[in-house]
Amino acid sequence: MKPPEGRETRLVRRIETEGLVAKADIERAQTHATERGIGLRTALVELGLVASSEILRTLEETYQIPSVSLPHYEIDPRALAAVPAELARHYEVVPLFRIGETVTVALADPLAYWVLEDLEVKTGLKVKPAIAEEAEIGPALERAYGPATEKIGPPPAAPDDREYEERVQTVQTEDETISLADLAAESEDVSVVRTVQSILGRAIECRASDIHLEPCEDRLRVRYRVDGYLQDVGVYPPELRQPVASRVKILARLDIADKRRPHDGRFKMKLGERRCDIRVSTLPTPFGEKVVLRLLDPETHRYGLDDLGFAPDTLARFREICQIPYGIVLVTGPT
Repeated sequence: MKPPEGRETRLVRRIETEGLVAKADIERAQTHATERGIGLRTALVELGLVASSEILRTLEETYQIPSVSLPHYEIDPRALAAVPAELARHYEVVPLFRIGETVTVALADPLAYWVLEDLEVKTGLKVKPAIAEEAEIGPALERAYGPATEKIGPPPAAPDDREYEERVQTVQTEDETISLADLAAESEDVSVVRTVQSILGRAIECRASDIHLEPCEDRLRVRYRVDGYLQDVGVYPPELRQPVASRVKILARLDIADKRRPHDGRFKMKLGERRCDIRVSTLPTPFGEKVVLRLLDPETHRYGLDDLGFAPDTLARFREICQIPYGIVLVTGPT
């Protein structure tokens, strides 16, 4: 699923055309959105420049995505069965109805394509969006699934970035160890170095398996995968999109000048006494390079064949095959 082109540009043009908000107020809202790390829609409502219902109508007409009033909607039980409660609460979506292999969900931001993509992967169904008022999402989830007993929340609050500047001491490539002081000389801005160190340090402390650095039109979005779930952990101003990606590429010894092709690399880092092997993959997007880092912590538990849940007869057969001196065993998975 591809992100809608021009995301908030089309919304801004529509708002201006209809005379809902003056151009100067839209610019003020865009500045407010960048400073707060929120979307333009939320910023316009927060500043009292336009009613939420007007934004909802404009979104529906601009993107041809239907809107729904959740307090009066009768939810299809098949949709609830397709989307588990923990997923619905985590992504703040309300399943509405299911037709065949397609489920329609209501969410406040219909342009959050990454939410729809994650839900498609986790449910195995095609997921279509509908627009709902943000204030109606929580009550609708409680009405549909009952009171939440456990909420999947973000990792612990991040300490000051300067703490990681002191604790993250070395970065190691395949065949050499280089001090961060030497690497910092290759970067133009010390704040970029500190930002990347903070992102990496927090991820290791949260025991994240992956870090996603996602350049969006109006921000750099950072997500961690913890216990299998992608969690939003922060947003940064759009001007940090490429510097942060370049900094990671420097650590992985990748060509920072080549932004048009995917790249793969790796490096090792040390946080206090803990070491972590990090695999890096980059992918060009319309708003800059998307970077995914896979964190391989040697301190995590290593599973043996007996721990993987094989049925006894399957395990015996697998061990037998492994003794054959020829042939191939193909192990596949989500990655």
